[in-house]
Amino acid sequence: MKEDLTLNVDDGGRFKCDNCNVIFEVYGMDANNVEHCPVCGSGKVWIIEEMDL
Repeated sequence: MKEDLTLNVDDGGRFKCDNCNVIFEVYGMDANNVEHCPVCGSGKVWIIEEMDL
Protein backbone atom coordinates (compact mmCIF):
# COMPACT_ATOMS: atom_id res chain seq x y z
CA MET A 1 0.00 0.00 0.00
CA LYS A 2 1.32 3.43 -0.96
CA GLU A 3 1.46 5.98 1.84
CA ASP A 4 -0.11 9.40 1.19
CA LEU A 5 2.39 12.02 2.37
CA THR A 6 0.59 15.07 0.99
CA LEU A 7 -0.49 17.75 3.43
CA ASN A 8 -3.92 19.22 2.92
CA VAL A 9 -3.31 22.89 3.65
CA ASP A 10 -6.77 24.06 2.68
CA ASP A 11 -7.69 23.92 6.37
CA GLY A 12 -6.17 26.14 9.00
CA GLY A 13 -5.19 29.78 8.91
CA ARG A 14 -3.47 32.62 10.71
CA PHE A 15 -4.49 33.34 14.30
CA LYS A 16 -3.77 36.00 16.90
CA CYS A 17 -3.68 35.62 20.67
CA ASP A 18 -5.22 38.49 22.65
CA ASN A 19 -3.26 37.52 25.76
CA CYS A 20 0.34 37.58 24.46
CA ASN A 21 -0.21 39.22 21.02
CA VAL A 22 1.57 36.42 19.15
CA ILE A 23 0.44 35.64 15.60
CA PHE A 24 0.70 31.99 14.61
CA GLU A 25 -0.26 29.83 11.63
CA VAL A 26 -1.95 26.44 11.67
CA TYR A 27 -1.88 24.06 8.70
CA GLY A 28 -3.81 20.87 8.05
CA MET A 29 -6.26 21.35 10.92
CA ASP A 30 -9.83 22.60 10.95
CA ALA A 31 -9.70 26.27 11.99
CA ASN A 32 -12.70 25.75 14.26
CA ASN A 33 -10.66 23.33 16.40
CA VAL A 34 -7.94 25.87 17.30
CA GLU A 35 -8.79 26.83 20.86
CA HIS A 36 -5.50 27.72 22.60
CA CYS A 37 -2.37 29.75 21.94
CA PRO A 38 0.71 27.51 21.46
CA VAL A 39 2.90 30.04 23.32
CA CYS A 40 0.96 31.02 26.45
CA GLY A 41 -1.94 28.52 26.42
CA SER A 42 -4.61 31.22 26.52
CA GLY A 43 -8.02 30.47 25.06
CA LYS A 44 -8.35 34.02 23.74
CA VAL A 45 -7.39 33.29 20.13
CA TRP A 46 -9.18 34.44 17.01
CA ILE A 47 -8.66 33.82 13.31
CA ILE A 48 -7.37 36.77 11.31
CA GLU A 49 -6.97 35.01 7.95
CA GLU A 50 -8.42 31.75 6.67
CA MET A 51 -6.34 29.45 4.50
CA ASP A 52 -7.28 29.74 0.82
CA LEU A 53 -5.87 27.78 -2.08
